[in-house]
Amino acid sequence: MKKEQVEKFFQKYEQFFMQSLSGNVIFDEITELYAPEFIAASPMGVMTGKNDIDFQKALSYGYEQYRKMGTIGMHICKIKVYPIDEYHSVAHVSWRASYQKSDKSRVDIDFEVHYLM
Repeated sequence: MKKEQVEKFFQKYEQFFMQSLSGNVIFDEITELYAPEFIAASPMGVMTGKNDIDFQKALSYGYEQYRKMGTIGMHICKIKVYPIDEYHSVAHVSWRASYQKSDKSRVDIDFEVHYLM
């Protein structure tokens, strides 16, 4: 994938994430961003998933958990794209997550995620 394609993809991803944080989850649009089957990795391990109704339920639960912990924003700071071949790339995406604490103060946390595109 070319850098422009990756950037456009993540613009949509960020938009849908923010929309979902507000409680307006549009599953058809979000799930279009995922392959029929995908791989996810976290500190808990590596797993595979299917883009199906169970995935939609997991997304709904996940966005609800983000809201409960006070997440008010998830914004892309920077995208670096490293081509693998003419069809694939690895995108290193720097995010800034914003949270509102119970005392109404705000906390921003920067982190990076790597995506096989």
